[in-house]
Amino acid sequence: MIKLLPDSKAAQVLEATPIERQIQIVEEMDEDEAIDILCLMSPDLAADVLGRLDLETMRRYLQAMPKQCSRLIIDLLRYPEDSVGGVMTNDILFVPGGASCLETRGEIEDRLEEVRFTSLVFVVDSLDNPRLRGAISLKDILGGQDEAVLETIMDPYLQTLDPYSKAVDAAYRIVTSQLAAMPVIDTDGKLLGAMTVEAAISRLVPNTSALQQVKVFS
Repeated sequence: MIKLLPDSKAAQVLEATPIERQIQIVEEMDEDEAIDILCLMSPDLAADVLGRLDLETMRRYLQAMPKQCSRLIIDLLRYPEDSVGGVMTNDILFVPGGASCLETRGEIEDRLEEVRFTSLVFVVDSLDNPRLRGAISLKDILGGQDEAVLETIMDPYLQTLDPYSKAVDAAYRIVTSQLAAMPVIDTDGKLLGAMTVEAAISRLVPNTSALQQVKVFS
């Protein structure tokens, strides 16, 4: 049935199924078809699937993927499965703090349809040096005054996560704080990704629970 759906819809259906079924479906697909579907999935979920395939198949799929897709997935595969890095998404929006709302709207307009997590836009020193400085909602960027500079209207007081800390501990922090996500940074403060409330819920409730289907909309 999944093969009868458009690729984008098939990826959404695959994401909503248990990981064991995802693996079964991917293994039954033609290789080119499986790669196309995996690249339309959120990188963190695609990494979960690829990480459970045999090593040779995983390498072959990653080599055949477009570079942008494989890069995001490879960055996630290097973290332990039960760590924050293993469940975070790196498909996020980040922009330089010195940019204005007008400049930022022009910068992210084309990226909104491609990026999966848009509830928060993270503010960094620069695109070449993504050291985390704060966050701002997409709504505030779209509705802000054209000349407003992001670093003057962002929230600089963020709780952050270490990529190697336990995912379940981070999940409790996110859920109890009622946050859409928490940014993940390295020891130098570089933005690596974000652990979303969806990922947190998946760590805290059984796979059969209806809460697993909770979605956060921007």
